[in-house]
Amino acid sequence: MQISSAPDAVPCVPVDAMPLSVRCLFPYRKFNAMQSQCIDIAYGRAQPFVLSAPTGAGKTAVIEMCLARLWASVTEHRGPRTAAVYIAPLKALTAERIADWKCKFSQSDAMRIRMCELVGESHQEDEADGADLIVTTPEKWDSFTRFRRSAHGVMGRIGLCMIDEIHLLAEADRGPTLEAIVARMKLHARDKSAQGLPISNLRLVGISATISNISDIAAWFGKTCATLEFGPQYRPVPLAWHVFSYPMKVTWRFDEELKTHVYPLIRQHCGCRPSLVFCNSRSNAKKVALEVARQASHQLILATNTDAQILARASSDAQDASLSEMLRRGVAFYHAGLDASDKRLLENLFARGELPVLCATSGLAQGVNLPAHLVVICNTCKYSSSSTGFVEYTRMEVIQMAGRAGRPQFDRSGTCII
Repeated sequence: MQISSAPDAVPCVPVDAMPLSVRCLFPYRKFNAMQSQCIDIAYGRAQPFVLSAPTGAGKTAVIEMCLARLWASVTEHRGPRTAAVYIAPLKALTAERIADWKCKFSQSDAMRIRMCELVGESHQEDEADGADLIVTTPEKWDSFTRFRRSAHGVMGRIGLCMIDEIHLLAEADRGPTLEAIVARMKLHARDKSAQGLPISNLRLVGISATISNISDIAAWFGKTCATLEFGPQYRPVPLAWHVFSYPMKVTWRFDEELKTHVYPLIRQHCGCRPSLVFCNSRSNAKKVALEVARQASHQLILATNTDAQILARASSDAQDASLSEMLRRGVAFYHAGLDASDKRLLENLFARGELPVLCATSGLAQGVNLPAHLVVICNTCKYSSSSTGFVEYTRMEVIQMAGRAGRPQFDRSGTCII
């Protein structure tokens, strides 16, 4: 599809152009330039497509257009309905989507659907069999579908498969799982026993902020697959980049040296707003947070006008003792090893702008909508077990992390420091 290179030249389509039954999914007056150019493909047709657009450009609305097309004509529920599956790489992202969609879909009688979240060790397989929308992770969907080969079960009802962060196909760790589940879905769609069922007309949708081989993925999705690729000019919030380098006296101690420079950079560039620091390991995320808390003392709380009482209450709720102590100074660390209640606590604090600094592993860059003004990428390398050593971050990984800065709902500009 031909994409305009100038967002300002694109007429924005009003939400009123959509059927009344689906307008509850779009709580604004107009679609932006990117979304307006996607309506014809996402809502007007049933063909598969791959979408690449900058972080914050509004890709979630395009996914919702696909859901709207799937269910817009349904006015009452008689028997099994065509189902959709949404696949995202993180539990935090699936939880965010479930919460948002439950609120939106409940506002329209025609769009009332049954949702099921399949993640981790959850035992909701029976719920999934009757769900209209399944929200899951690649690993869970892989295990869930591996032995469900009957076309007359939940697999036969799936007519739409949406994969968020499709660029993860290129990753050595998670890529094979994504490849396997897409191949399995396509195999089910071609099965003779599935003829006449929704999956026989399966629609594949892949989206990401960074896709280096979008045409290859489109070819793999099918001959009719469309490509929608939008450049950085479609990012609604301008992003300023800064690169600071420091001498590496001893290679293996470089992270130890870098952590001492983080707080001065935050103080200089945060603009009295929340900062997100990406670290290359769980231990480094905690070490950087400890160092920032030590240097900042209570200055971060004063500089960002944060309510110290809110942080004090959050500190008493934290399960991790070291995290509890840091929260009193307006600093925290976040990684997959934290208790689930601690992760939810930090996500809520940061989303409300009540936590000045969050030090996290790069996994947090995968789509979770946390409003940071400043992103600091601490080090340009990460340890890779497959290569038995340190490897440089890829361009896509850096763009994913930087994309967390300057979210359009919360900020008018963003800053990324490497």
